[in-house]
Amino acid sequence: IILLDGTWKKAYKMWQLSSNLQTLPLIRLPENLQGNYRIRKAPSDNSLSTVEAGYHILQLLEPEADFSPLISAFSQMIEFQIKQMPPGVFEKNYLN
Repeated sequence: IILLDGTWKKAYKMWQLSSNLQTLPLIRLPENLQGNYRIRKAPSDNSLSTVEAGYHILQLLEPEADFSPLISAFSQMIEFQIKQMPPGVFEKNYLN
């Protein structure tokens, strides 16, 4: 599995510019997945961070394994970053 890590726009650009990557088979995640990367503006509701995408891919490939620590650590990182923001910044920039 190769995950392109970058902004959604830059990751897509990396894929577009790489003929090597384009020859590899693609794994498509279900479209109904909802990301929780609340400290970034996403192009759509089902946009996932690299960690979230990795978690869901691992769950699909090894459904008997527990990969929840990935999501727990990711959620804790988000909460920590939100708490470091000055009052009102998160609400102004990331809530609808």
